[in-house]
Amino acid sequence: MTSTHAARVLLALAATAAPLAAQTSPTATFELVFESTWSDTSHSEPLPPFAHYSSLVGALHDDGVDFWEPGALASDGIEVMAETGATSTLGAEVDAAILAGTASTKLLGPGNLTPSTATMSFTAQLSHPKLSLVTMIAPSPDWFVGVDALPLVEDGRWIDVVTVDLYAWDSGTDSGAAFTSPNADTDPADPIALVTGGPFFGTTPLGTFTIRRVTPATFCEAKVNSLGCLPSISSTGTPSASAASPFEITATNVRSRQYGMLFYGHAPFEQPFNGGTLCAMTPVRRTFPIHSGGNAGPADCSGTYRFDMNAWIQSGSDAALTPGTRVVAQFWSRDPGGATPTGLTNALDFTIEP
Repeated sequence: MTSTHAARVLLALAATAAPLAAQTSPTATFELVFESTWSDTSHSEPLPPFAHYSSLVGALHDDGVDFWEPGALASDGIEVMAETGATSTLGAEVDAAILAGTASTKLLGPGNLTPSTATMSFTAQLSHPKLSLVTMIAPSPDWFVGVDALPLVEDGRWIDVVTVDLYAWDSGTDSGAAFTSPNADTDPADPIALVTGGPFFGTTPLGTFTIRRVTPATFCEAKVNSLGCLPSISSTGTPSASAASPFEITATNVRSRQYGMLFYGHAPFEQPFNGGTLCAMTPVRRTFPIHSGGNAGPADCSGTYRFDMNAWIQSGSDAALTPGTRVVAQFWSRDPGGATPTGLTNALDFTIEP
């Protein structure tokens, strides 16, 4: 086996027939940044004493459930959250949806002062790709900000980043008109509606939610090689066009004393290839150097290959590797004892950051 032969394998990968169907990874990790710009001068009235937001609460869910919706009546959980900032009642509604299969994850995040910033992270499943998240504007009668069933998947793939302006919503359960109005239960309740009068009159948002996919996701299944080992790929660091620290991609459990190489494309799919599964849509490119596996010791699964993808991005070896570019990376190695002489890991799916 030579590096020339490895290059021929790459050509075979690049010439693979068109994919059967585009795929995306089953999970994705996101960071949510809650930036509040609500200040003494941003709206028609100065900030009330100890202006803040309650703890974030929400869910990852599918189309089978709505936790709140403009024009609908507030649930008990939304009412309690909007009037007191408490999260347990809405949390119980999320728990019930999880038991029913319409939600996958209950989300609890930090509160926030204003103007200020708070962050939280979560991992979403493709089966439940909608985000609903709310927090009380405090003090207030029953006002809150949030998102309702925000899609995290568009055109069959996870979003990379989205920023949502946050406006004040009235839960319709208290008739107070000022920040510190006494309790005045609205009976019967009104539908949830934008606050268009009083301290939040106008079109200026109170802040933003920015949701960014930050962690490379693994997807696509590897197959056990002829020695009974499952080749795999993983990463550490952040893929960046400018970061000095490495974004290191590591392939493990690959055959020792055999050639291998890291290659990548720009979209995911899953198609059988030489006894494994090709996970990067062609055409693909390979990185250098080609992994030789060494010549010492017995043939086993101790082969490990580490590659600094940030150095590759910054080297200019591929002019297409710019911020915002999606990359699907996979490792190929020779497996001469198998039914077919090749082995493929699972794959990494990530987007290059600035």
